[in-house]
Amino acid sequence: MGGKAKLQPGKDAVSALRIPAPHHSHTPGLNPKTACTPARKGFAALAIAFVLFCHAVPAGAAAGHAGAAAGEQTIITFRKEALLAGPNIALGQVADLVGPASEKLLPLDLGPVPWPGTQRLIDATVVKIKLFREGFELAAFSFAGDGCIVSVKTVTVPGQQIAEAAQELLLERLPWPEDAVEIEIESQPADQQIMAGSGAPALEATMTGSVAPGGKVRVGVTGSIDGCALFRTTVSFQVHVFHNVMVARRDVAQGEIFSEENITDRRLDVTTLAPGSLFSDAGALAGKKAARSIRAGMPITRQVVLVPPVVKRGGIVQIVYRTDFMALSARGVAQEDGVPGKLIRVRNIDSAREVVGEVLPSGQVSVKF
Repeated sequence: MGGKAKLQPGKDAVSALRIPAPHHSHTPGLNPKTACTPARKGFAALAIAFVLFCHAVPAGAAAGHAGAAAGEQTIITFRKEALLAGPNIALGQVADLVGPASEKLLPLDLGPVPWPGTQRLIDATVVKIKLFREGFELAAFSFAGDGCIVSVKTVTVPGQQIAEAAQELLLERLPWPEDAVEIEIESQPADQQIMAGSGAPALEATMTGSVAPGGKVRVGVTGSIDGCALFRTTVSFQVHVFHNVMVARRDVAQGEIFSEENITDRRLDVTTLAPGSLFSDAGALAGKKAARSIRAGMPITRQVVLVPPVVKRGGIVQIVYRTDFMALSARGVAQEDGVPGKLIRVRNIDSAREVVGEVLPSGQVSVKF
């Protein structure tokens, strides 16, 4: 060949470029395009460049590379299989080399290892394309063996460990004490097989929002090795919130006054009940009446409690006028009954004007300007 790297177009070039399409699966829940894993090489682009090189390779382009002279070939003998840690495949990991270029080619990068659970074939075609791209003379190499089947070393992240990482974050976010909640996992996450690395797998749990509500809660967990995210999954929980609240000791009739005889406290699941709608102290119900009949064992909510008015229609009340800078008071006449928190109409005795204000527990009516 006169020392020039030439490969005639035709049958030899076409057969040299028949590369088995690499088959990669990806871990569920993680897009291989965005995962922090070695980028897949563009074999199609390399093949096109390889053909173009066959038509117009400049004389002496590969000068200075080892193994150019006849009789000084480097022999590349493929091993049958290799189990690698990744992230990339070096030629010396899949083949034995004998010849002038051996030492230089041992670390030659042949692309990424396959995903866990898959295999990749490294054969003469793959190596020739890489050598061509690096500017070596193909005539300086010969190959033996059908190729090496490459698998990747893996580690298993147990599903139980993933669930524990998710639950740990959930407990941190709960607005109630740990002894006030019961957490039930809906389904145990599956074990994850991931590519081995230099360190132990790291798990990071994430949640939307700053506080976890009761009921169904989802926690995302990302697994990574050496800072590279390799899987993402979601763990679902049912969170039950328990409190000691006042319940009916027996059936309570409408209009009946609450007392120790007909109410008691009990630990109940209050997950689905609105916060602040329950009573945890019997003293808060003293003297109040049932707005409707209540069955034994039912929680006493504010909706079933008849709160006696602290302001009576026609009664004299104190009107408190409030601004951002001061408060004034005047006497008024209530135009309707009022319980704490209710807005009622009041007529100012001095000015005869009618205003609307909020009834305070003290019996005053607050009017804001």
